[in-house]
Amino acid sequence: MKVSLKTNLVAAGVAVTLIGSAFAWGFSEITAKSNTEPKTAEVIAQIVQPIYSPETPESHAIALLKTYHNQFNTWIGYGNESYFKNVVAWDSALSNEALNPLSYRQLAAKLASIQAIEIDLYRVSDLAEIANKTHDVQALIYMHRILHDLDLNYFHKTPGSDYWGITETIRHTTEAKEVIPDTRSDVAKYLEKNKV
Repeated sequence: MKVSLKTNLVAAGVAVTLIGSAFAWGFSEITAKSNTEPKTAEVIAQIVQPIYSPETPESHAIALLKTYHNQFNTWIGYGNESYFKNVVAWDSALSNEALNPLSYRQLAAKLASIQAIEIDLYRVSDLAEIANKTHDVQALIYMHRILHDLDLNYFHKTPGSDYWGITETIRHTTEAKEVIPDTRSDVAKYLEKNKV
């Protein structure tokens, strides 16, 4: 029995179409059931944002955190970590208040009324000590992510802002527990491994 080339091509086309359709159906079923897309907007909506009147110590502390976050955006934001391959960059950064471990301990004291923020700010302080002594860019990355989550997702609720899932302060929301990767243990492991 001889089969023509035309028949083989038609059969192959039908097979590819059937297999592709089955794959697409299965994929859409799995993603619909697992609902794995991050729901940053829903997480942020659950966060109870503290509001302080201007000219309070808390308002000044929050403004300082925002300043530090902006400094980290300049240094390493948007995948710019290579900036710190330069010794001069490290020297300049180390003289900046945003890398002073004591600054974060003082901020923790001023914001102690906020659930879990002391833990986050003490972690940032410990990361700053590591960065100061070892010049490890990973410490800066973790510092930046904590400051980012506190600044844009806790204090200012910036629409469309990424949420790293790295802070104790925000982690208590129900939605965060369900849909955002919990990266707090990454920082804890890093701190344990790199104690100075």
